[in-house]
Amino acid sequence: VDIPAKFNPISRTLGLGKGHEMAVEIEVGGTVLSTEANRVTAGAVWWGKQLSARVRLPADPAQVPDVFLYLRRGKAGPRVCFARWSGEELAQEEDAFDATANPCEWVPLQEDVALDALADNQQPGAVLCRLALAPSEFETVDETWEDDLARASAKGAFELRVHVYQARNLPAADSTGSADPYVRVQVDGQVMETRYKEATVSPLFYETLRFRGLALPLEREFRPPVTLQVFDRDRFTSDDFISELRMPLSDPRVLVHPFRQDGSVSLPATLKDPEWFPLTALGREDDGPQGELLLSLELVHYDDIAPGAVPAVQAPRPASIVPEMDDWHVEVLCLGMRSMQPYMGLPIANPRVDMDLGDRSKAEAVKRTSHSNFPSGSDPNFCQRILIPCRLPRREIFAPALNLSVVDRRLGGFLEPVVGTATVPLVDKIPGTPSYRPPFGSLQTENLHYRDMSQTERANPPIFPKSARQGPGKARAGRRRVATVKPNVQYRAGAEEEDMQIELDGVPIDLSAGEPDHDGAAAAASAGGGDTATSSPDLSPSAPRRHRRRRKLQAPESHSASAGAVHAAAAQQLAQAEAAAGSGQLTAAVAGEAARRAKLESTAVSRSADGPAAAAAAAAAA
Repeated sequence: VDIPAKFNPISRTLGLGKGHEMAVEIEVGGTVLSTEANRVTAGAVWWGKQLSARVRLPADPAQVPDVFLYLRRGKAGPRVCFARWSGEELAQEEDAFDATANPCEWVPLQEDVALDALADNQQPGAVLCRLALAPSEFETVDETWEDDLARASAKGAFELRVHVYQARNLPAADSTGSADPYVRVQVDGQVMETRYKEATVSPLFYETLRFRGLALPLEREFRPPVTLQVFDRDRFTSDDFISELRMPLSDPRVLVHPFRQDGSVSLPATLKDPEWFPLTALGREDDGPQGELLLSLELVHYDDIAPGAVPAVQAPRPASIVPEMDDWHVEVLCLGMRSMQPYMGLPIANPRVDMDLGDRSKAEAVKRTSHSNFPSGSDPNFCQRILIPCRLPRREIFAPALNLSVVDRRLGGFLEPVVGTATVPLVDKIPGTPSYRPPFGSLQTENLHYRDMSQTERANPPIFPKSARQGPGKARAGRRRVATVKPNVQYRAGAEEEDMQIELDGVPIDLSAGEPDHDGAAAAASAGGGDTATSSPDLSPSAPRRHRRRRKLQAPESHSASAGAVHAAAAQQLAQAEAAAGSGQLTAAVAGEAARRAKLESTAVSRSADGPAAAAAAAAAA
C-alpha cells in the first residue's frame, strides 16, 4: 500500500520504469524471486502470490547473507524502494514456517538513496508479507499460508477518522530554532493534511481528518498501517520532513465501530481519550524520539454495503475534539538570562523574550518583555511580571506548553532574528489538576526562612482569587500568604520586613527594634547628657504618616535622643536574647537572629552624624 505516486523528474526524463506498474523482488545469496508487475490502483497493488525456492547458503548462521525485498517499477524498471532482514536472525528462528509463530506483517519500505528515484518527501510505502528462511530438513509449510491469501483479499467498506490534538517537543527545523509544523496523514493511497501552526515546536491542532471510501480487509491483522508525518512548512522551498509515526490499523488502540444506514447500529456519543505516541525518523531510530503526537484513531465499518461503494447515508460527523476550557491567567516572572551565546558570529546586543501558548494567529496572543542589555546583552536582566490571559483545558492531558522565543534587536531594530527558543510544560502548573505543584513547592534551600517550603498551610493555594476566573478583563492579582512550617519554630512574613515574627510553641516573639515612646526617648537622652526632647512627634510605625515624614527634619538634639533610645533598646534586646538562649527558651538560631538584628540597628545609628553622642547614650543606658 501507499505506493509512491511522485517520482524524481530525472528518472522520468531517462525513461526509468515507464508505466505505473509495480513488482516485488526478493534476493538472498544471488537467488532472486519476483512477482509479475501489477498496476497501481488507489495507491495499492495486490499480488497474492507465494514464492519459494531452494538456495545454497553457509551452514554457519553468522555467515548467512541478508535478505532484501525490492519494489521495482515495471518489469525492467529501477528498484526504487527496499526492505532488509538479517540473514543470521532469520536462520536462527524456530518454527519459521509456523503461521502462528511467524504471522503476516506490514513491512515499511525505504527509498534507495543512491538511485534517488522518488520526489522529495514522498512516502516509500509498505508491503504485507511473511518471510521464512530455514534448513531444508525443517521445511514443513503450514497450510494456513495459503488460507491467509484468501483472508487478506476479503475486504469491506470503511471510514477512518484521525483525531489530531497536539504535538510537543518537536525538533527545530528552522535556523531560528523553531518550526511551522503540520501533519500529513496517508492511508490506502489517500492523503490529507492539517493546517500549519506558525513558529512553534508544541503546536495545537485539534482537527479531525476523515478518510472515506476505504476498501480495507475485514480481518484486523491484515489492515494496512496509517502513516503520520510531521513537516515544516517553508514558503519558498520544499517543506522539510521532521518525523513520522507508522501505526497499523490492526493495533488494538484503533477502535472499530459498526454502522448501518438504516440506523439500527449507531456510533458512540463520546470519543476515546487520546494517547501520546512517540515520533521517529525512518532510518534514524537510534537517535531516539523526535517529538510526540497526541491523537486517537477510529474506524467506521459500513457493514451493509459493498467495498468501494458510496453509502447513501453517511455516518454522522464527529463531535468537536476541542476540550472543555476555563479562563485563566498565566503569570510569568521573567528575571533575566545568562550566558547567551553569539548568533551568526555576532554577540547578543539587545534581546527580549516573546511568549505564547501555541497559538500565534492573533497578535494579542503573543506577550513580550522589554528589550534589555543591562548589565550586558549576553546576561540581560528583565525583572518583569507578565500576565497572559488564556483559556486552559480542564484535563491535564490537554495542557499546552508555554513557548519562549528570544529575539535580538540589531542595527537599531532593522534586524530582529530569533536567537533561541525554549518550552515550559504547563501540565503541573494548573490548579485543580492531579499533577499540580504550587510555585516553589519543592524548593530546597539553605535559607533559614524558606527551608521546607513544601509544608504550606494549603496544599494547592490559588494563584488568583475567584474574581480572576470570571474573565481575562476582570482578573486582579491576589497576594498569597505562604507560611513555612518548621518542627518547633514558625516564621511568618508580613507586609514589611519589620513585621517578621517568630513563634515558639505558638507564642509570638517580636524581633523588630521598633521606635521608643516619648518618655523612653527623654530618659535615654538625659542619661547620655543630651537635652530632653519633650516636643518630638511620634515616629513609630503605627504613628500617622504626616509624623513619620518629619523624621529627617528633626533637630540634632532630638535625633540624638532618639538614637540613644534605639541603642538602649538594642542593647536590652540583645541581653534578653542571650539570657533566653542561656536558659534554653530559644534555640541558637533564633538567638543568633535577634543578636544580628540588634547589631545592625546599633551599627546603623553609630554611622550617623551624631554617632558619638548616641554611642554615649547607649553606653549609659546599658
